[in-house]
Formats: sequence, C-alpha cells, structure tokens
Amino acid sequence: MDSCTGRDAWWEPRLIPCYAAVLSAVSLIIWATTQTRKLGSLGEVAGTGLDDVRRPALAKLRRHVQDKGGKVAYTFHVLRVLSTATLVTLAVVRLLVDSNHVDDTTINHFLDCQRQMDLYSVLSYIYTAALFLTALVVQQKATKVLTFNAGIVLFAQFCVFGWRNFWPLMVFGGTPADVQYPGITWTEAGFLILSGIIIPLIIPEPYVPVDPKHPSTPPPEQTASLASINFFYFLEPFMYRSFVEKKIEHASIPVLADYDQSANLEMLGGPLMDPWRRRELGLKERHLIYGLMEFFLRSTLLQVFIVTVNVIATFLGPIAINRLLRYLEIGGEGALVRPWVWIALIFVSRMLFSLGENGYLYVTNRVFVHTENLLLQLIFAQSLRMRISSPTAKDSAPASSAASQTGEATDGPDNNSTAPSVINVNTLIGADIPAILDGREFVFFFVQLPLEVIASVWFLTTVLGWSAVVGMVFMVGTIPLPGLLTKRIGETQKIQLEKTDLRVKSITESLNILRMIKMFAWESAVSQRIEERRKEELKVTRKRRLLELIMNNLAWVLPVTSMVITYGAHTLIFHKELNASIVFSSMSIFDLLRMDLVAITRDLNSMINAKISLDRVDNFLRKTPLLDAFETDPDDLSLLPHDDLDHSNVIGFHNATFAWDRKADGSNSRNFRLTFEGDVIFKRGGINLIIGPTGCGKTSLLMALLGEMHFQPLSPYGWYSLPRKGGVAFAVQESWVMNATIKDNILFGCDFDEQRYKSVLQQCALEPDLAIFAAGDETEVGEKGITLSGGQKARITLARAIYSKAEVILLDDILSALDVHTAKWIVERCLQGELVRHRTVILVTHAVPLVGPIADYITELDGYGQVKSHGPPAKELIESAKQAQKEPQDGLQNGHEIHDALDEKPHGQKADGKLLIDEERAQGRLKWAAMELMLSSYGGVVFWMLLAAILFASQLSDILLTWWLGAWASAYETQPKAVPAAYYLGIFIAFSLTYTGLSMVGNIGYIYRSMRACQRVHELLMESVMGATLRWIDTTPRGRIISRFTQDIRDVDGPLTQWFIVFIGRSLQMVLKFSAVMVGSPVMLVPGLVIAVIGFSIGQVYLYVQMGVKRIRSNWKSPIYNHFSATIAGVVSIRAYGAQEAFTLELFKRLDAYSAPSRCFQNLHRWIASRVDTLGALFATGVAVYLVYFKGHEAAGKTGFSLTMAIGFAGMILWWMRTANSMEVTANSLERIRDYIDIDHEPKRSKAGEPPAYWPASGAIRVEKLSAKYSEESPLVLQDVTFEVQSGERVGIVGRTGSGKSTLALSLLRLIPTTGEVYFDGLPTSSLNLDAIRGNLTIIPQEPVLVSGNLRSNLDPFGQEDDAVLNDALRSTGLLDRGENNISLDTVVSDAGGNFSVGERQLIALARAIVRNTRLLLLDEATASVDHETDDIIQASIRRELKGATLLTIAHRLRTIMDYDKIMVLDAGKLIEFDTPVALLEKKDSLFRNLVEESGDRDDLKAIARQAGTS
Repeated sequence: MDSCTGRDAWWEPRLIPCYAAVLSAVSLIIWATTQTRKLGSLGEVAGTGLDDVRRPALAKLRRHVQDKGGKVAYTFHVLRVLSTATLVTLAVVRLLVDSNHVDDTTINHFLDCQRQMDLYSVLSYIYTAALFLTALVVQQKATKVLTFNAGIVLFAQFCVFGWRNFWPLMVFGGTPADVQYPGITWTEAGFLILSGIIIPLIIPEPYVPVDPKHPSTPPPEQTASLASINFFYFLEPFMYRSFVEKKIEHASIPVLADYDQSANLEMLGGPLMDPWRRRELGLKERHLIYGLMEFFLRSTLLQVFIVTVNVIATFLGPIAINRLLRYLEIGGEGALVRPWVWIALIFVSRMLFSLGENGYLYVTNRVFVHTENLLLQLIFAQSLRMRISSPTAKDSAPASSAASQTGEATDGPDNNSTAPSVINVNTLIGADIPAILDGREFVFFFVQLPLEVIASVWFLTTVLGWSAVVGMVFMVGTIPLPGLLTKRIGETQKIQLEKTDLRVKSITESLNILRMIKMFAWESAVSQRIEERRKEELKVTRKRRLLELIMNNLAWVLPVTSMVITYGAHTLIFHKELNASIVFSSMSIFDLLRMDLVAITRDLNSMINAKISLDRVDNFLRKTPLLDAFETDPDDLSLLPHDDLDHSNVIGFHNATFAWDRKADGSNSRNFRLTFEGDVIFKRGGINLIIGPTGCGKTSLLMALLGEMHFQPLSPYGWYSLPRKGGVAFAVQESWVMNATIKDNILFGCDFDEQRYKSVLQQCALEPDLAIFAAGDETEVGEKGITLSGGQKARITLARAIYSKAEVILLDDILSALDVHTAKWIVERCLQGELVRHRTVILVTHAVPLVGPIADYITELDGYGQVKSHGPPAKELIESAKQAQKEPQDGLQNGHEIHDALDEKPHGQKADGKLLIDEERAQGRLKWAAMELMLSSYGGVVFWMLLAAILFASQLSDILLTWWLGAWASAYETQPKAVPAAYYLGIFIAFSLTYTGLSMVGNIGYIYRSMRACQRVHELLMESVMGATLRWIDTTPRGRIISRFTQDIRDVDGPLTQWFIVFIGRSLQMVLKFSAVMVGSPVMLVPGLVIAVIGFSIGQVYLYVQMGVKRIRSNWKSPIYNHFSATIAGVVSIRAYGAQEAFTLELFKRLDAYSAPSRCFQNLHRWIASRVDTLGALFATGVAVYLVYFKGHEAAGKTGFSLTMAIGFAGMILWWMRTANSMEVTANSLERIRDYIDIDHEPKRSKAGEPPAYWPASGAIRVEKLSAKYSEESPLVLQDVTFEVQSGERVGIVGRTGSGKSTLALSLLRLIPTTGEVYFDGLPTSSLNLDAIRGNLTIIPQEPVLVSGNLRSNLDPFGQEDDAVLNDALRSTGLLDRGENNISLDTVVSDAGGNFSVGERQLIALARAIVRNTRLLLLDEATASVDHETDDIIQASIRRELKGATLLTIAHRLRTIMDYDKIMVLDAGKLIEFDTPVALLEKKDSLFRNLVEESGDRDDLKAIARQAGTS
C-alpha cells in the first residue's frame, strides 16, 4: 500500500486526490475555453468592469457580497478558504515532520515514500485552497464551477482519509494508518469534514432569477442551503410563527420560487407541450406525454438517482440486523466488524432512507404542482382558441352557452355520422388532471420496484439459500392473481366513475337551475332523482372497496404464504436451522415484497387511469376544432378572410357561407347555415342594423364577422372581412359580466379616463342605477351578474363597448332588456352621442321603428339564414316605422330580469360593494362537530367498540406472529437438534390465519357501515342546499356548491372513510409494538416517552399549520375554476376585444396564488417526516445499543424480536402521524360540507302545512299589506301592497324600472322574506307548505332556463305527461309550425339551451307552463326577446290554452296587456293604481295613462283597451 516504486505506485490510494485535481484542472480549462467562445470577446466583462470603476469601493464590495448570496453565504466562503488554508498548513507540517525522521545511516524507504505522499497531499490542498480563494472574487457563475471542482477534490481526500484512518477503527484489531501523528491526523479530519462536508451542506444558495428581466423577492426555498432543503429548515420561521400567532393567511406563506411560477413554466414548457404553438414553430406534432417527458427530464433523472439510493438504504437495515444478530448468535467469535458499526448502520440506513424518500417526494411533488399548472395553462390557452360549437348549434350560440364544450370530430372517410364526441372542459380540469397527477409514481413503479425485487431475490437467496428459491417460485406463480383482481377493480372503478359522472352532471344542472327548481317546487323530485343515482354510485363503490379489501389481504397472504413455504422448506426439506439472524432479516424483506405487491396493483391502476386521462387531454389539445384564424392546415388557411389591400378597410361578406360545424351536411335537424350571395358591405362610420324574425340568424351574422363560425366560400373569390387594427368591441345579447366591480366591468382593462368614464355612465343611463348602490360603481356584480337586473347587465355590457376605443362596435340586441324610456335614452344619447360618432356600429335589433330613423344601412334576413334585403333604409320603411310605432317601443320594452330591476339586492349592499363573501375558512385544528357529523352516521358506540375489539385482536395476532418466530429461532439455541419445526410452523400458520380472518371481518363490517354514512352525509347536504333561501343561493357562487358535491364528497367516499379504519388499526399497532418493546427492554420506557413527547409536540405544530395551509389551498382552487368558467362563458367577448393576454395573465396570478400553498402543503409533509424519522432512528438505535451492550446475554431470538418491534415502532410513529394528518386534512372536506349544512333554510315541510285535497279549486288571490325584502338585513322593496284578483282574471303589472314588479312575483312564491298575508283560493299561504304554493303556481321568467337533453325532458322533467300533451304545448307556442327547423320532442337541447335563440327558449318555457296547467300563472317579461308577430301568437295561445287560469303578467310592452281585465301599476315598491285599463285611461292623473301617452302608439293602445272593455 505504501510502495512508491514500480507499477503499483500509480495505484497508491493517496494519489487519488491528485488525480482528481488533475481532472478538475483539465475540466476547468475546457470550461473556460467554451465560456470565452460564447462571449466572443471580453467586451461584455470589460463593460461591467467600467461600470464598477465608477462605483465607490464599499458599494462594489456590497454588490459583490450580495451576488455571492449575502453576508452569511460570503462568511461561509471565507471560512472555507481559511479551513482549506489550515489543511494546507497541516499537510506542510506533516511533510516537515516526516522529513526530520530520515535515518542518517540507512535511508528508510518507507519514510521517503511518506514524504512523497505528503507532498502530493500538500499540492492537492493548495489546489483546493486556490480554487476557493479564486471563487471569492470572481462572478457567481464561475464561483459555482470552482467550488464544485474544489469540493470534488476534497471529497476524494476525505474518502482516502476515511479508508486509512476510520475503517481500521471499525474492525477488530485495526489501527489507523496515520496514528503516529494523532494531533495532526484528527485535526485534519475535523477541517476536512468542516470544509468538505459541513460548509457545503449549510451554505445558503445565492438567488438567481429564472427570468432575469422579472426577478422576484428571493424565495426561502430557492436560497436555502443543501441541508436546509433536505431537512426543510427553510420552513421553520413560517411554521413556528404561524403556530405561535395561531393565524395563517395566504400572505404569510413562503414566497413561491421562480421555477414554480406560472409565467416561467409557460415560457419553458409551452413550446414543448402546446400542439398549436409547435405547429406555429414548424415542429413535429407529438403526443403530450413526450412534451412532459422532455420538460421533466432532469427531474426524472434526479428521481432515478434518489430511488437507487433508496433501494440501497432499504437493504442496509436488513443487512445490519442480520450481521448484528449473527454476532450475538456466535458470541462474537471470528467477527471482523465491531457490533457498533452495525448499530450505526441501522441508524444510517434509516436516515439515508428518510433523506432519499423525502428527496424523492420533494421532487415528485414539485413535478406534481408543475404538471397541474402546465396542464391548466394548456387547456386554458386551447379554450381561448377553440370553436364554440355543438352538434346542435343554430342561431345564437351565445357566449354564455355551450362554451364549456368543444366538439371532437369523429367522422372519418366512411363515417356518415356528424355528431362529435363532446369533451367538457370542466371535466378535463376537474377529473382528468387529478387522474393524471395520481399517476405520478412512474419512476417508483418502473425503477424502484424492479430494483427492490432484484435486490430481494439476491438477499433472500444469500440468507436462505435454495429454500428462498422455492418461496420465490410460489410468488412468481401467483403474480397473475393480483393482476386479475386489479383488472376487476379497474372495471369496477370505471363503472363507478360513470355513475359518479351521472350524479355530478345531475347535480351541476340542478344547481344551475336551482332558482327554477325552487320556483316550480321540484326540490323533492330532483333530490329523489339525485339520491337514486347516489345509491347506484355507492353500490358500485362498495363493490370496489370489497375488491380492494380482497386485494389487500391477498397482498398480505401471498408473501406470508411464501414465507411459510420458504421457512418450511428451509427447516423440513433442507433440514437447516432457522436462527434469529435469518428470520428477522428476511422478515423485513418479505414485508417489503408485500408492500411492493400492493404498490404494483395500486400504481398500475393509477397509471392506466392517468394514461387514459392524458389521452383525453391530448385529444382536446390536438383535435379540438379551432377557429379558422388558428387553423394551420393548408386547406383551412385558404378559407381565412382576405384582409388584404383590396378590402382591408371593408366590413362585410362576399359569396360566403357559414356554419357552426365544419362538416355540416344538413343531416342534423338543427344544423344552420348563414349564406351571403354577392356583396353585403356595411357602412363604415355609420349605424348598421341587422333585422329579421326570431331565429333567423341575426346573432350568427355577428359571430361570422368575428370569425366564430366556420367560413366556406361560395366561389373561389369568396371572403369576409372585419378589420381589427382599430379594435373591435362586442356586446352580447345575453350580457356577459365578470365577477368584479361595475367599474372594472366597464373599463375591462382599459386605462381610466375620468371624463370619458362619466360620459359613458351618462349616455348608457347608468348614473341612476349607481346612485342606488351604496358602493356606487365599486359594487361587486357577483357571479354571472347576480346583483344586477337584466337591463343593468345589458347597459354595463354596452358601456364596456362604448368606453373602449374600438373603431367597430358590434351590439347584439342590447335594447331587448330595456324599457321604452331607457331604450329611447340609449338611442338618442348614446348611439347618436359623441362617443359613437365616426365609429362603425352594427346593431342586431327588433326595434326597427326606434333605431331605423338613425340607421345608415339595414340588412334583413329571412327565416332560412339568407339575406332578404340590404342597403340604406328605404323611405317607405322609415315612414311605416313612424306610423306603426306600436312595435318599436313594444319590441324594446322588455323587462329587466327574473328578479327585479333595481329594487333587490343592491339595497343590501355594504359600503365596500362586496356581495360575495370570501369562502369560509376555519382556523386551527379540525372541529369535533365535523367529525361527529360523519361518525354519528356510522352507528352507535357499540359499533365502534366492537370494531376496535376486532381490530385489536387482529393486530395482537400480528404481533404474536412475530414473537412466535423469535421463539422458534430461540429454540435452536437451546435445543438445536430437537426443534419440532412442523409444530412451530403450524402455530405460525394459525396466527397468520387468525390475523387475516379478523381483519377481513372488521373491514367488511366497516365498509358496509361507511357506505351508509356516505349516503347520509350526501342526503344532508342535498337537503340543505335544496332547502336554502334564495338569498343564500344568490350570494354563493355555484362553483363553491358544486365543489362540495364533487371534490368534498369524493374525499368523504374515498380517502376519509378509508383513513378512519387505517387510523384505528395503526394506533392499535403502534401501542402494541411499543408495549412489546417495553416488555423486552423496560429501561427504554423513559427514552420512549421522551421521544413520544417530542414527537407529539412537533406533531402539534405540524398538524395546526398544515391544516391552515390545506384550507388556504382548498379555497384558492375555486378561483381558478371560476376564472375558467367565466372566461369560457365570455370567450366570444374576450376574443372580440382581443383580451386573451389579460385573461391569461390573470390565470397566472391565480395559479401562482394556488401553487404557493400547494407547494408549502407538500413540503410540510417532508418537514415532519424528516424530524419524526430522526426521532425513530434514534429510538431504534438506542434499543439496539441497549440490547447488544447491556442485554447481550439474552437469546438472539428475543433480541431480534425486541429490535424488530423497536424498528417497527420507530417507523410506525411517522406512519401514525401521517395517517392522523391525512385523516384530519381530508376531514377538512367534511368540515366544508358541514358549513353548507348549517346555512339559512326555508321553512321545512310539515303535516300542518298540507292544504286540503280540493285546493286550489280556483285561481283567486288576495293580498293584504304585503311587504317584502331580499334579506333580513336589507330594506323593504315592497311596502303594504294590497289587492285582490278574481279567479280567471288577467292582470297586467307595469311600472318603471325598479318599481318592484318582479319582487311582487317572488313574494307571491314566498321566495323572499315577507310580512302581511297572501290568500290563494281562500287559504293564507303563510300557513301552507312551500311546495304546495309553488307547485300550484307557475312563473315564466324573462331569462328562460333550459338544461341539456331534449325538448321532452325540458317540458316534462319527471315524465308525468304523455307526448300528446307535450306536442300540443309546443304547437300552441308556434314552435312546431317552423317547418325549416324540424323541431320535435326529440330535438337535442345543448347546455343552457345554447342551440336555441333567446326568443325560442322563451317559447319553450311558455310551453312548459302550459304543460303544468296551474290555476295561477305569472309571466315575468316572458316575451321579451321575440318579435311582435310571435308575441301575438303567444298571447292568443295563453288565452286559448290556459282559459280559466288567473294570469299575472309583468310587462313593459303595453300592447301585450292592454286587453287584460285589470292593470296594476307599481312605483317605488308601492301599489299606485289597480283598475281596468279603460278606467285608468280615463283618470287624468293616472300613472298608467301617462305611460300610454308617452308611447308612440297610444291611439292603438287605447283602441285595444276600449274594444276589450266592451267585449
């Protein structure tokens, strides 16, 4: 070893640091050369130097220190230089001392060789010191390279030193090689450890932003040292501050690292994964999985390295136990390694495994968060590009409908079907992304599992010989069994997901129409239908859980059976002794194989599901139909609008046809085409009208201009053009508003110009509305503008378009939601105002007489989507409009909304304008009330006591099984030749069967009870939401409610109920293992209690903080989904305004706000794991020390049992804490559910509230001093209203905006708090059940609500009527007379009825009312969006089909109600007038008369009233 001559000299270990230094120097030279070439010249560096020269010396030093990571990091750099300088000094001293020992008489060859080695050591230390010193003064990039190279050399030096001086201490009879200089030797060891290990571990990292142009506050994680990252010390300040302050807010969570931020992820990952961007860049199209693999390549390689270390650490423990017990068996005779080495190896193995596992999970969870972020970005970006189409798209495919869907064309060359398979974006982000994330353990599955299996085979064959082969053959032969069960579980899970989808779809649709459900008293029927689907879902869930139970037991039985076969063969066939070293080391390996078997079945199923979901997301990204502007296919590029020099300033069409579906062939009954033959050119700088009957394609024309429809030229030179250079603004018919303030909705990202803003408010008639709101324009509009009336939403949407600087303004029937006075104001002050002058306006309207006189161009469509006429308005048209103004104001005098205009929720606004309160978030630990909700649903105390007793007996059997193996092994020490192996084997089998049987019985009983509990919790939640007040419904976003029925119920069904029984089992297991350790080592009671107290204290901090972060994380997920929903709902408007980038940036903000608690949440798991693992390793090591050095006289079997229990208990501490935490964290979903059970409810149904069987015999209604408000804290909006309506009378309700008309309708239905009394057919409604009132009273709202399905299911949701009745109802509304539309009961209805125009939806709602055929009918602006001919048909149908029913009609269209029996006039919430139309017209100071006089068709209105009065 010390030879310095000959061939062996080059293999001298002490030369290794020199070799490392030479290689390092070569690599540094190569690196410096490449860097010089990259720079091209040193000009850049020189420039920097000149800038530095101008700075003061102190400032330059501060800047330099900051670049190195700050004062702390720089101090460590200096300390490392000093420590390596000390090492140089020590090496020189050794060289000098060795030089003084030369023998003068005989040259000692050894000492001469020693001096050479000392010299080499001096050179290597000088090299490292020089590198560290240079690293102090160069730039940070070079510093990392230099310190890395120096660290490699130091590490080599340390390894050589350890081999020479540490290893001899580990073996019997060894002596350190450098023992002749103990002072120098051990001082060198200390400085080597300091400079080569400690400092590199604890030195903080300098902050280097991922995007230098956009640096952020240095994140703690990004600047943490290596030790801090591995032990998660960077979380300590946040952890203890949060625990002490007992409050956790989002702002207190550690700053998100640069590499976790959405903008940086998009910058790096977008080109790799986004198929559209890859096509734009000319890159090859590929599956999404390849993009993910490329992006996460470095992380994957790091995971592979970590799991390899994990496998090594996993087997170090069994090896140490085997060698330690073998040492005890032979009494130390012939042992090479000292026993403390094996004890230390037990500690090292556990710590190394802990570090490896935490490191692996840290990287995995980072990949988890990044993947979720990237997939959400990709889906969002694609949603902004996708075509809003459905197989049933027709006239108005509004921005608010069908937008959550996209069609995926399935027809091939031989496929005649044109119906696409519909993918719902909400399903992708709510179901498929979680499924993809569940498959994240692919590195563990494909790398760690095979390595563990190979290592297990090697270990078992080494320890047990050929008997292990017999057992392994059995294991291999039974591998298909778990596979078959896994396949069956997968099939069952697929069915379960289908059942869950059906339930969630029903719930989602029900919540979207919850107002209508309450109005029609459908709560009971809807709840019953949903609960039936819930029972079907839980039935399949129970089946899956039972299969999983069989799978888990099989995963335990197979390794145990293999163990029985192996031990039996070892003792009975090969007649070998089964000593303690073999038993207790092999047991852990068999247990590892058991866990691997479970992991195979679990992870394989997860990865299969992940692949399916990944294919769905990839399908969405690559095959979703895009707008023509985003198509890159050459065939499609030829169809793009020609916006060239010929007509770049032209707005119009030439020989063009448009369809919602690209391959529309007319086979679909609702397929629609818009056709332009020749030129249709709109006038620039003027007002252009689009007119035509209901459902003719007016909205589609605007969509075609915006590029939302698929363009197909009728001739080679066909084109359409809408120049966007000057900007485009768009106001949709179904007004789209964001969940923000009124001001933000109007500005829509534009700069604030106070003068322009005030002009817009004035011209759009918004000033009176804002005066009513306490917070003015800072009032939040709520989800879907719930705080606003229909008219207010329309005017805010209009104001947004007017405020913008866009040269082209597209307005889709904005006047339909306005009363006559407001409509006139808009036409005169807005459309003819200064802000619109010289801008091009294209307006869809029915109000031709009102807008016609100011129009410059009119395009009229027929009922088939073709242009009937176009050009400047004819004089005859204008004249006829002026004379026949009965339609103008009637056509635009439409009501405000399903609730009232200005008289509802605004009065209840707080001064800050907030309507929607922040989502509920409890503080502190989980409340007992939430757990009690679940536990009480299982059964009484007897059930839990019986379950605990069964599980206790089961776990005790498992402990006794291990103890029996120890007794079997001990028998060979006392009577090696007469051990009855068959007897011991039989008892072992008996314990195994007992454990399996008791476990099966307890789990089966628990599964059945848990399903009953899940059903009960769902029933309570459904009952609560269905019984909620209208105020709660309006102020609670649908997304929050849906999340309770989806994610939270999913947690209750799955993880929560599973964690309950796991927690009980692990608690009992930990207590029993600790007791077993105490029986064998009672002296360890005090250390064990100390460990328990420390672990409990740390656990309290962890559980408190982690629960708070989990709540924040849960609450910040909803804003992402809400942003998705709002964006997709308004995607047409967003694209029209060109606001895609702004909405993408808002998504980034929300994703980052979610990622911060999500990353912190995952890191907290690792924080507690590292600490508990350390405590467990210390406890197990302490037990091992005690058993070996203080109880070494005991049999190895007993020692092995105690040691196994100690190690098991040490590992169980973390598992128990994880289980407790997982249960508590998952129970947060239970807490959220309970919050929605404990809400304001309407009065429940009672026996006393049931009306007589004959009731109602008539539609008579009497109201006495009725007052109403929208919430208990809001002011009255109806005051002391008293009137009486006889059965069969028709009463019209009129009044200006905000007078309380719709409020009266809601009051009659008892949907809002009221005082006074309402008598319906003689009975006071306050004494009746709500379903009795609402079931016998029908309301037709202004905003008609349809659900996906067909017309049959919309007219008769519960199948109570036959088709003849339904067809008669459709025929009465005139829908069946539209031959070109081929409407029937089987006609498909898309989401929200998006394939029908608004007017058609109102007709369907009217048909639904006719089917109900109640005694009292309320029409709240039910004909607002239909033309006057259709309105006449509707009124005639009502008179004919609902003859004898009492009719209350809220209307702005006076012509509709002039022939009614009575007119009710409301003003400011009070009943002003109530009499016949004729009587009110004759009254001079009548408000109704004033309304008629202000109307342009007053003569006709008076004639209608008089004619009706005389008939």
